[in-house]
Amino acid sequence: MFLIRNTGPGKAAVKLSDQPDDMVVLGSIPMKPRKVTLWDAQTTHQTQLAGLFFAGKNAGPSRQGLKATWCVAGQHLPDPDTPLCGVRPDVTNLAEWARLPALATTVYPRDPLKLDWHMNVRNKSLDAELANGAGYLTLAPSARHSPPDLRGLHVTTTSQLEIELFQGWSLPDIAMRVLRPLADLMTLLSGKPCVIRSLDVWADTWCSVHGYQIDPAGPETAGELLFTRPHVGLEFLPRWFDLHQRTTPVPQILAAVIRNEYPTVEADALSLATAVEALHRTLDPDARRFSVEQIDNSLEAVEASNMPTEVSQSLSTALRQYWHEYSYPQRVKALAEPVAEAVPACIGRLSRWKEQVVNQRIALAHGLGQNGLSVDQIRRMHALNQSLHWMLTLRLFMEAGIDGSILAKTTEDSERFNDQCHNWRHSWPKVFSA
Repeated sequence: MFLIRNTGPGKAAVKLSDQPDDMVVLGSIPMKPRKVTLWDAQTTHQTQLAGLFFAGKNAGPSRQGLKATWCVAGQHLPDPDTPLCGVRPDVTNLAEWARLPALATTVYPRDPLKLDWHMNVRNKSLDAELANGAGYLTLAPSARHSPPDLRGLHVTTTSQLEIELFQGWSLPDIAMRVLRPLADLMTLLSGKPCVIRSLDVWADTWCSVHGYQIDPAGPETAGELLFTRPHVGLEFLPRWFDLHQRTTPVPQILAAVIRNEYPTVEADALSLATAVEALHRTLDPDARRFSVEQIDNSLEAVEASNMPTEVSQSLSTALRQYWHEYSYPQRVKALAEPVAEAVPACIGRLSRWKEQVVNQRIALAHGLGQNGLSVDQIRRMHALNQSLHWMLTLRLFMEAGIDGSILAKTTEDSERFNDQCHNWRHSWPKVFSA
């Protein structure tokens, strides 16, 4: 791109124009799907022409390198806020969570040389409505197969999630409301990093999307799932989408700990301690430890007192702004109580567990470990982090509508939970002893 500026009679200056860092590029490639759209594109490098752009027929074309946040293959979409009414994401562990088999086997006990394989994906789809009437999602089995030959046949089965949106969402909205919640959910369920592996969107035709938050090389399956769709129903998924958005950034913090995105055990601990307060404020924003009447009476008492003006003003400000709110220990206890009732092994003795969580948060917030922690202190901190991480995760699942009895059974059957439970019992025997 060039700018031409008149510098005098019959004279002009030519220079490369400045380019924005959020360009929309509509292009084509010499193969299907032909049409390509780049959103949030910016130039990374550019090869200048051998001469001026009007230097004649033999002037070679310029080359321009671009990088973009999103690439939509299959359609020209000039507006990045284009509402997209169909979404097909694939995420690590989707088929394992869905538990929708497409294959069946018939065994003939009286004829061991005979075996029938059946593939049937008809009438096996499940539907659930999204929150606030935004649309609905469908989960169904799918299969790909090759024709049989002398060496047999190849059949691949999976599950397909499709979301229909009545008013449509922009691609950034889809990333926030669907992609991130899905990846975080599978990460929390499996204890392993899970990613969005592919994404198709409907824009008069199905288009494949590449770029931000999409990793085609990500694993198809990872870890051991805490629970699957038959445990909780497909209706859990839209409830989770809604909860993820409402409680952000808590689910992201919990998933980031599993992905080892924080550099140290102390960073994990401080992030989890912050998540406790954030989650409680979101779930119970009106929680008070003092009534309005108690605060008003206290303000009158302060005003009538003989304390220094600076102290009086400071105390009055505190009473008006935040003194009525739950303290951090109260928030920890309120969040943990339902989990302690459903899964006692996660918390142990609630009062002692709360005390250790609060002490760890105070020590980290005030930099009491600046001289370094011993190996044993790091080990104990890591064990308490694991317990706190499970508490927050299970509390989120309960808020998303999963009954405590289901979580009690699934944690009892979870090898990952039991391994970590053994770790925190060993590290904190006075907290988790029977």
